[in-house]
Amino acid sequence: MLLRASAAALLVVVATPAEAAICTLSLPTGGTLSLSSDGLRLGSEEATVPTPGTLTVLSVGSSTLTVDPPVLTQSPAGYQSAGETREMRYSAPLSGATQAYTTVSTSFTVPNLINPVLLTLHARITNPAGFAAGTYQARTVVTCS
Repeated sequence: MLLRASAAALLVVVATPAEAAICTLSLPTGGTLSLSSDGLRLGSEEATVPTPGTLTVLSVGSSTLTVDPPVLTQSPAGYQSAGETREMRYSAPLSGATQAYTTVSTSFTVPNLINPVLLTLHARITNPAGFAAGTYQARTVVTCS
């Protein structure tokens, strides 16, 4: 009985597009950065087998997704960040969104969909001074509004 009441309430939300959009994001794959052969770039497409991050987006009502360029959250003590360029590219075929590598935040619309949108994210950080040996971690922020 409670399950039917919940399902009916969900149908009401879907049937009323004038209501505020509801958006859920989940990160099934975080992605992996690898060093380029010349040592000047860390990126998700530098390995023999690229490892992008993937994000699943569920939207009830139309939502806007904003994707920020990556930020290094961990780097070794010897790393010199001056001169680095941080870029992100993505694709979400179900919503028609494709973004070439960019250094600025970008947005696209996720329509009211029954099926989830899969967003594939590639990050790269280029530094003409190279990368000191050690551990690096990067984060990009995706906001749904």
